[in-house]
Amino acid sequence: MKNLRDSGLFRFVKEIVFHNIETCDAERYVGLAISQGGVQTVFKLGSTALNADIEAFRANAEAFFGGRTLEVMFSYRMRLGVK
Repeated sequence: MKNLRDSGLFRFVKEIVFHNIETCDAERYVGLAISQGGVQTVFKLGSTALNADIEAFRANAEAFFGGRTLEVMFSYRMRLGVK
């Protein structure tokens, strides 16, 4: 947000967070987690440093979901800028 404000390109800047409840199984949950930018950067660099942690996370998610599809609340951020 600070970068948007400091750019001087916008007369109004606001960040909003909204929630949505979606159905999710362990595979989707893990997929969403490992699709995040930081994790993807590690993959793109060819590192295997997170492999054991990701497998542990996958095992925990599969144990928690237990083959079920559950409702999960996701939060989304949107940054708005008005010129």
